[in-house]
Amino acid sequence: MATNEKRCRFGKDKYRDWEKGLPDGILDMIVERLDFIHCLTFSKVCKSWRSVVRYASIRNPLRGCPWLVTVSPKPADGAERVSFCSMTEMKGRCMEISGRGNVVYMCGSVQDWLIVKTQLHSCNKVLWALLNPFTGAKVFLPALRLPGNKLVLSGSPFESNCVYMTLTKPSLKFSLWTKGAPIWTEVEVRYEIKQEPEPLTDAAFCNGNFYFLTKNYNIQRLDAAYASSAIRRRSTSEIKTSFYRVEMPCWPKGQFFKYLMESSGDILLVIRFFRYVITCSFTIYRLDIGRKEWVKLDDLGDQILFLGKTTSRSYSAKELGFVRGNCIFFTDVYRYNRYKSETNFLDWGIFCLDDKRFGSFFYPSKECSSEPVWITAPLWWYLFGERPLYETKINLNPGVIWYR
Repeated sequence: MATNEKRCRFGKDKYRDWEKGLPDGILDMIVERLDFIHCLTFSKVCKSWRSVVRYASIRNPLRGCPWLVTVSPKPADGAERVSFCSMTEMKGRCMEISGRGNVVYMCGSVQDWLIVKTQLHSCNKVLWALLNPFTGAKVFLPALRLPGNKLVLSGSPFESNCVYMTLTKPSLKFSLWTKGAPIWTEVEVRYEIKQEPEPLTDAAFCNGNFYFLTKNYNIQRLDAAYASSAIRRRSTSEIKTSFYRVEMPCWPKGQFFKYLMESSGDILLVIRFFRYVITCSFTIYRLDIGRKEWVKLDDLGDQILFLGKTTSRSYSAKELGFVRGNCIFFTDVYRYNRYKSETNFLDWGIFCLDDKRFGSFFYPSKECSSEPVWITAPLWWYLFGERPLYETKINLNPGVIWYR
């Protein structure tokens, strides 16, 4: 008798609606203050609480956790195995990308989208595509004559006014495209007659503007909304960048690699120093566009930087449920070969700015044929039962329409 009463009691509690009796809107206020990990725990209380978190995740689709993405080639069938590893769960997942005889390169990400490209040797053009492994959505872009090694977006690919910018580093030219335009618009950065041209070495998007880093650490800035309007009006000659001569307090020397990225509404310049191709230190600067100078940062506060050769991003340590922030996750930038699919992970790790010490993080796969990419796994994907990643066959070939 006692056993039946206990089973009945637990059965009722399992489906009880814990929202009844609470003030209106109180759950929404609680969810807004919860970090990513506690949102997942909160959603498991009951169905009504789970629906509150789902609605909050739809309103803020940028909430999520960082995943590290690597590619392992399969020369036999031309397909490539893409592996994902969550930095909060240390759990691996995988999918496949096929390019129908053409080698597919993974070269970045934006939010929860992967950016891939392929070189068509038959027509000497580069084709770009955006793949969402969580929804299966695809966005194909027009063919591009310039090779391009970095693609930066002004927003989500679903936004009608999203501007796509591709940059060939280093170069004085970049290309722009927005939905509805038949082809890419090539823009050349112009300098004054007596001014020495400075090639663009990196780019990032922040607060409605594209920021370009020049060879001498100066900045070229382009308003994305104005560029989109000029492309739609077919007045591409009006697209011009604004030049800012920015003071650099200490020019780096030796062997180093530069990352231009956005973090909490600021533009950061992260300089990674090497000693015999092994990372030895980092220096971080914040762009003060008003004072036209790079301000050295010794503390990132709550932020954690995830550096990638093509894509870098920033997260809040509190949002991820990490014990502390003010650190940098980094991966190797030198030891990748498409014909040798293993890396020894000698230069993967974590750098803490507090004590200037290095740590390590675990990654389950040893096969890696190209630079890893960081991507954001959205909160809503976890709330819908962690559906399997889509096995993507993008079938890249010159006969398809490359934009929508």
